[in-house]
Formats: sequence, structure tokens, C-alpha cells
Amino acid sequence: MQDPVPSPPTPGHAAAAAWQVRLLGGVGAQRDGEPALQNFGSRGVAALLARLALQPERTHPREELIELLWPGVALDVGRNRLRQTLFALRQMLEPPGPLARRVLLADRLGLRLVPGALDCDALRFERHVRASHYAEALREYGGELMPGFYDDWIADERLRLAALYERVEAAAIPTAAHPTPPAVAATAPPRATERGHALPVYLTRFFGREAEREALRAELQQHRLVTLLGPGGSGKTRLAVDIAQHYAAPVVFVPLASARTQAQLLDALLGSLQLQPNPSEPLAPLIGTLAERQALLVLDNFEQLEAAAAELLAQLLAALPRLQLLVTSRRVLGLDGEREFAIAPLALPDSGDTLAETAVNPAIALFVDRARAVRADFQLRAGNLAALTELSHLLEGMPLAIELAAARVRSIAPAAMAGLLRDARRQPGGNALALLARGSRGRSTNADAQRHASMQAVVDWSWQLLDAPLARLMAGITVFQGGFTATAAAQVCEVPEAQIALRLDEVVAHSLLRATTGGDGAGRYGCLEPVREYAALQLDADSARVLRARHRAWLLGWAARLPATPALDELRAETPNVLAALASAVADGLPEDAVRLMFQLWRAFEGIGLPTAGLTDLALAAEHCADPALQSLGHCVLGALLFSAGRSADAVAHAERGLTLVTADAPWRAMALFAAARARWRLDKGTDGVVDRLAEAHDLALADGDDDLLASILTMQGFASHDWRDFEGCMALHERALQLWQGLGNLHMVHMCQIYLANCENGARRHEAALARLVALEPALRAQMDWKMLCQLLVARGDAQRGLRRWADAAASYRQCARLGWEHLLRLELLMAIWYLAHPLAHLREPERAVSLAAAAEALWLAGFGGLSDADRRDLRRIRRLTTLQLGTARVRQLWAAGAAQSLAEAVSLALTAH
Repeated sequence: MQDPVPSPPTPGHAAAAAWQVRLLGGVGAQRDGEPALQNFGSRGVAALLARLALQPERTHPREELIELLWPGVALDVGRNRLRQTLFALRQMLEPPGPLARRVLLADRLGLRLVPGALDCDALRFERHVRASHYAEALREYGGELMPGFYDDWIADERLRLAALYERVEAAAIPTAAHPTPPAVAATAPPRATERGHALPVYLTRFFGREAEREALRAELQQHRLVTLLGPGGSGKTRLAVDIAQHYAAPVVFVPLASARTQAQLLDALLGSLQLQPNPSEPLAPLIGTLAERQALLVLDNFEQLEAAAAELLAQLLAALPRLQLLVTSRRVLGLDGEREFAIAPLALPDSGDTLAETAVNPAIALFVDRARAVRADFQLRAGNLAALTELSHLLEGMPLAIELAAARVRSIAPAAMAGLLRDARRQPGGNALALLARGSRGRSTNADAQRHASMQAVVDWSWQLLDAPLARLMAGITVFQGGFTATAAAQVCEVPEAQIALRLDEVVAHSLLRATTGGDGAGRYGCLEPVREYAALQLDADSARVLRARHRAWLLGWAARLPATPALDELRAETPNVLAALASAVADGLPEDAVRLMFQLWRAFEGIGLPTAGLTDLALAAEHCADPALQSLGHCVLGALLFSAGRSADAVAHAERGLTLVTADAPWRAMALFAAARARWRLDKGTDGVVDRLAEAHDLALADGDDDLLASILTMQGFASHDWRDFEGCMALHERALQLWQGLGNLHMVHMCQIYLANCENGARRHEAALARLVALEPALRAQMDWKMLCQLLVARGDAQRGLRRWADAAASYRQCARLGWEHLLRLELLMAIWYLAHPLAHLREPERAVSLAAAAEALWLAGFGGLSDADRRDLRRIRRLTTLQLGTARVRQLWAAGAAQSLAEAVSLALTAH
């Protein structure tokens, strides 16, 4: 027959403990002076005794004990083992005889100790610490908890008690050396280590957050209620614990993951301070203990508590003027005086960072540290630098996501992991969340650890806190990539404009969205990729298809409303949405949507470039258009965009295909002729058919009144004149184009024309005039963050300085261009910079680098952009001649062969390395 679990004991029942259990420095038990028990027969019996002894007032569920003692065992096997272990423990603690006393109480659900039947040295140690009896605490601590036992929960407790002992030892030493008078000792504020519920002890290093630490400390100095906000897995608890460890007043850590109601919050507070409840005056024990004392309560995981629970905090703050609260939560509390402190993702490395710079980046350092836990030989090196940089960006600097991904390094290389994440996010229904989960070896019975065992579990915890309208909104905005505006969300999700801002603000308050402000002051929203993926899984196929159609319709309207001078930051911000729309048009069998969208946007994207994924999807869309006219238009647009991307051969193929399909009366025939002529000129510099096509395009654009296209055609004709060394004719054509773009109000192309005119001035050897023009233009380009055009300006400036024989200045200009091109993935401009840098280096007596860079630039240019012009060949011959005079023919030939075999990254490293 099973024992009932009793009610709390009467005071007389627990007067004396029959058994004294020793867990510090060894494991043993002794009753009333009898010989001590040292041999418990099995590890399970000793572990069960320890679990009960460390939490004597708690009823322990049987399933919990099974998982703690035998992790991963089948439940029926575990129940049998627990019965056997409990029987053996009872035989030891409750031997038969006239003085037998009951120690263990059990029913079919759980076990507990008879109140007062057992005492434990670890609990006495903690009681002494709480009472500030440091000498008694030090005497009680007989060594580490249960040496030789390696269960996860025992190891956690061992570390916690050891850390507490170290703090007590540190606090007790000055007291022994300099005794404090009793009156002073009684009123002196306790050390931060004297807390009722010890802070969590972490086995791993803490990376980054230096700025957040200082800012959060400053907030706590000025405000009594600070809520540390952030999505699950962002490191809120870790940062709060780090702050608490260095706090000057007493700290009480209160874990709340299992609390839901105001009553449960009160129970957690009382339990953390080891206080007895007072049913008639619930707050009296807390107020009596904390009155007139400065203290910090760290309330961890507050988001799931009911709204009424926050009112209890307001009452405490009102009653205790010296109390401070640091609350970690995924949503705001909504209390007067609350100071919100949002935690940001870890800083990410830039693609152009060196190995040394990347090594100290917190996101990379965290990944490497956690990866070494599963692969001791793992390290950051040149071979995995690019992969780890990409992977950190895919993981968006989320500490938990980084840790979960790093745990996969035991069998998946970083490059492969980045590929898996990239592919899963690109494919409809791809579940990238499955990669971000701990394996079975990482499972824990701890509730908080279970919530952080996967990114899916983390997001699910937050999702359950949303009401139905907010959940629908969150599912709807998953169609956006890279962020969105409130106006866009209202249109796509069909929420009234008057309501959308308030609803989005509620989701931001749940830490499922991030709100930012763009350079133009406009608000923008975005969510972390795991959140977006989870929310997308809540949509059925039909709903998702409808949302994607609305998303493409919104983008088409947005594109039509762009001004003559589109803001580059706006274009860059919406590029992920453009890519998503192109992919969804192909996936949904509506390729025409993709072609129409890019016909609206091709001129804008010539300035910033369309990423490779977009070019690929546009090619698929053009090929699958049933309408020959739209198919022609798609290939023409693709040819123009491929030209801007520097893929000359592909640009020619698509532009020629579009020109073949276009009809004589098509409104984009002039554009098709222009795109084909321009691509052909770039590829082989030949004049065969190019001049005639440009002339026909010129006449059509003029007749149609298409000044934008006409200006582009004039610019292309100016390039031809430049190559023919007709610099006066070149300048005249560019001046006409400049006037047209000024009339259209297109400042981007106005600036571009200024650079073209500077190139003409350089060709005519008017270098000072070119420099003056470029110096006047540079501040505007930097203000606009127009990196592509700024690279072209730097090349033109280097050419002018080279013409003036200012070799060091020219080399510096080309290096600036190379750095910008590398950082912003501008391959064409990057290669131009490397190419032109060789010439001043040869004059600066660095002939070996000059040869290596010239050879690399030639090989990479031929591989990516086609043929060389006569001017290009003359430039290469000049570099060979200069370096041969310094090194000799054989050495130059050897260096040229080695340089031609370099990768782009190797060439960039050589160009940017200071000598």
C-alpha cells in the first residue's frame, strides 16, 4: 500500500532530524550516533538519496526522477528501476525494529521525505551563507558535492555550490584580517554573493556584449525597473547573470519559466528568499525581509506570466523604495517607470575582414569555442574563413542559433552547413529549423534547457503567447524577406492602415519583430529568420500562395512609384523582397509577374546590381513565359542586368535572344537593340553590327520620346568614341546625355555622367580638370552610399593622378576602390582597381607585386568579362616593359605565370597588403 504525500508538518513534528546526510566531500548517512552508511550498493540509490536530501520539502514526480537518474531509458524500464532503487533506499533508511521511523513517503505519482526526518550538510552550508555566518559556512563545506558522480544535474549543483563557496571564502578573508565591530557588521550591506537563490553557474565562456554590459549597468543606476528584452536564444539570461555577478548589493535570482499566474510568481519569490507564505498578507514576508535594504531581484523569463502578475511587481516597487528589478522577458511588462532594454544580436564579421579581425569577432569566437566542445581540433583558418563568415550571417548573430549550429561541426563542415541552411531557406517548405537543434546527447530534463534545445522550441514558446489576430499577422508577414514597412504589411496582410501600426507594435513587444528606422526616418520591421520560418509553417498552401501574389502586386506598385532618382538605401532594403518575388513567381507558375516587375526595375538595379539568385530566377521566368513578347522582354532585361553584373558572354546570349524575339513594333525594341549592342561591345570590342544597332536604337528612342533610354544610348556611343580616342566627340556625347538626365532629375545618372566626362578629360590629358571635377563630386557619392559609382570615381581619380605621375596617390586611390569593391561584392570595379594598381606599383619599385597583380587581373578579366581592348593590351605591354627592366625577362615570365593562377581572394589580399 502506498503512503499518502502529507500536508506541511506541524512545528513539533520536525523538531529533530533522524538522519544526517553528507554530500560535500563524499557521500554518507548517519542516524542518531549509529555507524555511518558509506556503501549504498549502487549509484542510483546514492543519487536518489541526494536528490531527495537537496530538496527535502518538495514532492518529486516519478517521471522526473527516472529521467534524472537514468536519462533516455524507456519509461517502463525506468519505473521498474525506480521501484527497486526506492526499495533498497528504504531498507537502509527505515530498517525494521522497535525504534523504526518513517523517512520516505511515496504514492504512484511522486516521492518526498517525511518533514524533519533528514538533514543535509549542503543545505546547512547554504543556510549559513544566507545568514552571513561565513565561518560556519566554511567549516561546513567539506569539499565538492558528491565526488565521483557525473550525472548532469549533480555536476550543475556541484559547480553552483563550489562557486558559492569561493564567493563566501572571498567575503570571509577580509573579515578575518580586519575584524568589524558588531554594530557595523550588523548594518553593513551584504555582499552581492549573499543571495537567497544562487545565480546560475555556466560551464561555457561568455562572448561579446561589452557595450550592452556598460549600457545596462548605466540603466540600473538610474532606473528601478529595467526589462531586458529580446527573442528566445538571444542571451538575455546570460547577460543578466553577468550584470548580477558584479552588482554591489544583494542579488536574488528568481527563475520563472514554470510560473504562469500571479500566485505562482509570489511562490517563486518567496521560495527564492526561503520565506514562508502569509495567506492573510501575501506581500508581508517580502516587504519585511527587504525593507530598508538595497537589493536587486533578477526575474528570469517573465513573458508567459499573466498580466496581473506585473501588478505584483508594481506593488513591491511602491512598498520597497530601495528595491530594483531586472526582468528578462520576450515582451514588455507595460508598467509605469519600466525601462526597456532590447538586446541586439551579436556583431557579425564583414566579408572583407582579415583572419585576425574575424577571430576576435564575438559571433565567430562563440562559434569556434562551442565547436571545440565537439571537435577539439576545430579552429578558424584561412580555408574556412569565408564559410564561417557566411554562416554567422545566416545565423544572424543569435547566440543560441550559433551554439546549436556549432554542435553540428562534429560531422558537418561549416561550408556544408551554410549550404544546407541556404538551400533550406530558398526552397518552399524547406525546414532550416531542423538543423538548429541539439542531438539526443544534448538533451536535458531541465525545463529551461528543453525550451532551448532547438530554435523551433524557442520560437514555439513565444508563439503560444500571441492571440489569434497577432498570430495571423505574423504568419502573413512571413512572405516578406529582409524587412518591410507598415504600409506594405497593411496591403499584403489586408489589415486596415489605421490598425497596422498598433498590431505591429504589439508583436515588437513580444520580441518577435524588430523595429528600425531607415536613413530617411521611415520605420521598418523585420524578424529573425527562425521566427519567420516557424511562422511560415503555420500557413496552409493556399493561404501562402495568396500572400505571395499580394506580395508581388505590392512590389509592382512600389516599383511604379519610384522617383527618377531612387534612394539607394531603399533599393538595397527592398532587394531581398524583389528576390523573393522573383522566386515565388517562378515557383507559382506565373513567370510573367517576374518579367513585368524587373522591366520596371532594371534601370534602378543597374546601379546596385541584382544578386545572382535574382538573375537565375529571372532567366527561368524569361524562358517559361508563354507570351513571346514577354519572353523577349525578359531576355532583354536580363541581358542589361547581366551586363551590369560583368557577365559579358551571358549578357550577349540573352540580349541577342531577346532581340531575335522582339517584333518591329514592340515598345521595347530600342531597349533590345541597346542591350544587345552594349553587351557585344563589352565582349569583343568589335564594331560589327554594334554601331548600326546603336544608331537604330537612337532613332527609335528619339521618336518615342524616351529620354532616359536615349541618354543611355548616347553614353554608349561616347564609350565607342573614347575607345577610338576621339575624346572631343566622347565629351560632346556625354554632355548631351548629361543634359537629358538633368532634365529627368536622375541624380544617379547625372553623377555617372560626371565620371564619364572626367574619363574623357583624362584621355585628353586634362588631368587637373578631371581631378577638380571628381573632388567636387566625391562628397555627394559618399553621402548617398553609392559604392559602385564611388569605385568608378576612385578609378578615374587614380587615372588622373597616374597621368600627373603621382604614383603613390594613384596607388592609394586604386586600393580604396579595391577595398570598396571587395566589401560590397562589386566584381567589375574590384578587377578594374587591381588591374590599374599594377602600373603605379611598377613605378614605386614594387615590380614583383605589379607583375602578379597585372597577370591576375588579365586572367580574371578574360574569364569573367571577355576580350581586351587595344588600350588594355597597351597597358599590359607597358607594365611588362617596366617590370622587365627591374627584374629581367625570365623572372617576369615566372611571376606572370604564377600570378595568372591566383584566385580573386588571393589577388585582393596581395593588392591590399601594405609594404
